[in-house]
Amino acid sequence: MIFEHYRDEYNKAFPAWPLNPALVDRKRFPATGSPYTDAANWNSLSAADKEIVNRILVNYGKAIEAYLRKLVSRNAPFDRFVAGDRNANQP
Repeated sequence: MIFEHYRDEYNKAFPAWPLNPALVDRKRFPATGSPYTDAANWNSLSAADKEIVNRILVNYGKAIEAYLRKLVSRNAPFDRFVAGDRNANQP
């Protein structure tokens, strides 16, 4: 399960919002639930549980953004093409 696999890494990255199984009873969270695709399950959550879900998703987005900022391309054909070398993809 994703929760078990990434919990420690998540807690290191976001210590103010730890994923603590002792404090969060995961059984009360449905496997599905979105205000867009599964409103019944989403609406069944308490306001506090919706905040937990939203906070985790926001933090997930922050982690993805931080990872993407670390990706550095070093003179790849695409970089050369963007810089104006129209033959960059030619063998």
